[in-house]
Amino acid sequence: MYIAIKLLTGLCAFAFCFAAAELKITSPKDETVVHPGDTVEVVVSAPANEFSVIGISAYSPIPGSDNRTSPPYRFTVHVPRNITPGLYMLTAVGATTKGDGGSEDRVRIDVEEPDDPVRIWVDAQDEPLELKLGGGTGVTVMGTFPDGHGRFLYKSKRTKYRSADLHVVTVTDDGFVKAVGEGSTELRISIGDKKIVLRVVVTKPVEK
Repeated sequence: MYIAIKLLTGLCAFAFCFAAAELKITSPKDETVVHPGDTVEVVVSAPANEFSVIGISAYSPIPGSDNRTSPPYRFTVHVPRNITPGLYMLTAVGATTKGDGGSEDRVRIDVEEPDDPVRIWVDAQDEPLELKLGGGTGVTVMGTFPDGHGRFLYKSKRTKYRSADLHVVTVTDDGFVKAVGEGSTELRISIGDKKIVLRVVVTKPVEK
């Protein structure tokens, strides 16, 4: 969930965020790649004298920023070292000087490890993956990196999923597997040059 911004809590109600004065995040661009432990500078453009306070909130576990009451609206966001790779939302929120509304803008940062994993695997409980027709589940992909640390990688944009038979299962970009037909097939998972194959079996639900 979003981390509340100090001083802005309660100010940006549903109707509040659609006033005429608008702010915009000009940096970073959407889906900019950053690494665990990085510091990200967020730059917000806003009309002069239109906002009394602007701040940045972030999706957990990334902490939000301090607020600014005057330009330049530049903020520092710290990416934790132990974060799970994937997309994380940053939201700029501003309260107008007139007190009659506010504005917000969002970008996503793509947090990825700087190195390729030396090994990838799936949770042993997922192998083989047994599904009932019409059901679905996520796949827990993990990896080990050159310095020995491990990470969950199922949310990483670098993790690619492919079903060998779309008549049996489909799979989304973030690894959610949907059972669409009876039978067995393979789910092929890759990150860089590392590849694994997960067997998937789909059966009909037991009739009561």
